Amino acid sequence: LKYLILRNFDYTDNHEDINVEFADALCQLENVKLHGDLPLKIKTLERLIQNILTRPIKMKCLLIMQRHNFRNLMSPGELLTMMGKMELLQLKGSFTQEQLQAARILPDVKIFGNVILRKGTDAIF
Repeated sequence: LKYLILRNFDYTDNHEDINVEFADALCQLENVKLHGDLPLKIKTLERLIQNILTRPIKMKCLLIMQRHNFRNLMSPGELLTMMGKMELLQLKGSFTQEQLQAARILPDVKIFGNVILRKGTDAIF
């Protein structure tokens, strides 16, 4: 499987590790698009970020099409590292001014308002 687009998928469960397992599974796919009506849990988002930053993963493209508060999830440096590792990355949500400043350093990053950061083009989806 090279492309996965998730919409209206509820992975909530009483099993505590489901968030980690879900994030780990997503990182084994090359291209992932998570739509706004997917109930993405904060623990899943934290694990996705951790995996991208610290582990060898297959993921090249990640689009998160729902609003999240990224202010406390990663430092400006971690955001730069994450963007550098991905061919396409789109994050929608709240960012600190420092995160936005760091993102502007990269030539292929676009910022739409203060809510969407995009590195690369989404022609594959």
